[in-house]
Amino acid sequence: MAKYSMVVMTNCAPGTDAEFNDWYDRIHLPDVLRVPGIVAAQRYKLTADQRRTTHPGWGYLAIYEVETRDLKKTFEIMNQEL
Repeated sequence: MAKYSMVVMTNCAPGTDAEFNDWYDRIHLPDVLRVPGIVAAQRYKLTADQRRTTHPGWGYLAIYEVETRDLKKTFEIMNQEL
């Protein structure tokens, strides 16, 4: 079975971090992890201390571990269910 990493960079609307994180932790992450082939996820938040003079355009980074024989099918299922 092949192993992949799916990298997702996201942002939330200004001032909505608490709501975004609540939705992500309680709803989105469990939904994603139910997709066959998605086996794990880690999420990171970019801090202001890490930023240089320009804003990178995103504030969160998620890395999903994928193990599947058919990557295209895994993404088709994910896109249908989420």
